[in-house]
Amino acid sequence: MRQSRTSVLIADPGLRAELEQIASPVAKAKNTVLFREGQAVSGVFLLTQGKARLSQLYGRALRPQIVGPGCILGLPPTIGNQPYNFTAEILEDSKLGFIPRREIIRLLRQNPEHCLQIVQILGCKVREAYSAKARWITPRRRRRARRSVTASRSASWAAAR
Repeated sequence: MRQSRTSVLIADPGLRAELEQIASPVAKAKNTVLFREGQAVSGVFLLTQGKARLSQLYGRALRPQIVGPGCILGLPPTIGNQPYNFTAEILEDSKLGFIPRREIIRLLRQNPEHCLQIVQILGCKVREAYSAKARWITPRRRRRARRSVTASRSASWAAAR
């Protein structure tokens, strides 16, 4: 597993080869939407050729990332059985492999090495999200949050007396 310049994680060659073996090949044309943010999860897509744009709404701003071959699209929501948390749109004619959720879960149960790699990928995504949140919280917001916590503790403490 390695991290690309766009901070999207790319599968190790061994994991990628295993995913390619169990994937159903899919060809998608330019401007095709693979899935939308909030849509029910069906599985992951392994991008084998081409490029895709991942976009997610943060408040009112759209934060896009461009990804290429080797990227596993939709892994965290598929593992967690949650709706997709971003929109994936194909930017050029592309080849992908689709792996349904049940096959990903089966792979994790049967192969501890690949399971560990996927856990590492998910751990990196958690760190990435935590870092993004930490950058978002400005010193002014931290002071407000501290005052709010202190005030609520004082109120709880006074009510307990």
